[in-house]
Amino acid sequence: MGDYKQFLKDAAIQVGSGGSAGFVEVCIMHPLDVVKTRLQLQARVQINSPHHYSGIIDCFTKMQRHEGVFAFWKGIVPPILAETPKRAVKFVSFEQYKRFFMFGSPTATPLTFSLSGIFAGITEAFFVNPFEVVKIAIQSDKRHVKDVPSTWVIASRIVRNNGFGGHGLYRGISATAIRNGVFNGIYFGLYHSLKGKLPHSTVRFCVPLHSDLNSKYIYYTFLDVYLTHNIIKAKLLVWHKISK
Repeated sequence: MGDYKQFLKDAAIQVGSGGSAGFVEVCIMHPLDVVKTRLQLQARVQINSPHHYSGIIDCFTKMQRHEGVFAFWKGIVPPILAETPKRAVKFVSFEQYKRFFMFGSPTATPLTFSLSGIFAGITEAFFVNPFEVVKIAIQSDKRHVKDVPSTWVIASRIVRNNGFGGHGLYRGISATAIRNGVFNGIYFGLYHSLKGKLPHSTVRFCVPLHSDLNSKYIYYTFLDVYLTHNIIKAKLLVWHKISK
């Protein structure tokens, strides 16, 4: 019973703090996410088009000119709605998978953490994919922000025209699952395996910094894997009919 209460306490802290931080992160970083999506998808755009971007600065400039300032927050509703629940799904599923992948060992091993992370990432992918589909559909709409349909209208249109399956809300699920599975497998495997082996600082304010730098190092080391699948995923998710 004590372990169960501790699990619920850890889950609440993880989900609450992570969800709050994620909400702030989404609000601040979403303009860069919109620009990233536009640059990933512009292969179909003619070079002489006003919606063709030569780089990040050019994309910011043309979007502000043709679509308005608030265009940088197109599609922000889906990630906000998904941020806290997806962390709950990932945390709870990771802890459950850990029990399954102990392989008779009294304590969790690096293999346990890696396999649990992989399957937690795949589980998370099935939850977030519909939100990703709607988000990218809105982000790829190049009309002025006041002419873009609401999130609910876009989601309803996708379901009506394409359904819930592989051509609808779960379009691109394979790429999303691979991306999330690989990233979380590497992240959880290395982070939980290394965090107890690195020396801890005796200075109080350095302890959380040490943990944060450790996780950030792991994150950026494998960012190329994440971005590669993210580009593939974006190209699979977008199709222009749903925004018309």
